[in-house]
Amino acid sequence: MSSGLTRGEIEAMLRSVENVEASFDAVAGATMAVEVRMRLIGELSALVRRELATIVARENAKLRAGKKRATLSDKYWDCKLEYLEEAIDQAYGSMLDQQEQQKFLEFRKLRNKLFHGNFVELMKLLNTRPTGREQLGGQSARVVLRDDEIREAVLSIERNN
Repeated sequence: MSSGLTRGEIEAMLRSVENVEASFDAVAGATMAVEVRMRLIGELSALVRRELATIVARENAKLRAGKKRATLSDKYWDCKLEYLEEAIDQAYGSMLDQQEQQKFLEFRKLRNKLFHGNFVELMKLLNTRPTGREQLGGQSARVVLRDDEIREAVLSIERNN
């Protein structure tokens, strides 16, 4: 059996993807909106910019100690998101309740999983079961489908439409 997909198989899979496309757009947009807000906080808060400069100086010192020539940016619009996140947390983290702080700290992990296409890990972080990739076993336990089973499931949906 060939591992390549036929045009019909590809079309069937694309139709399946269209079912989740609107949800993905909404999640991606919301995620980007959070990052834009974080960078706006960096722009508006001198305290965050000071914290960011300190954090990046520390990280650049580590790089220099390791004989690396790279220099990290300490500009809120161009820095690594993890450094901006740390600066905001240091500046304003004490003003958040425990649940808000937990959400704030989990944001970058979720963003990275989303934008790097690691959807199974994203669903795990969100405590969501990837139902399109699982089947119920004999004891009502969920079993992750193999790639060939996923392919066959998509094609069988197409054949039955």
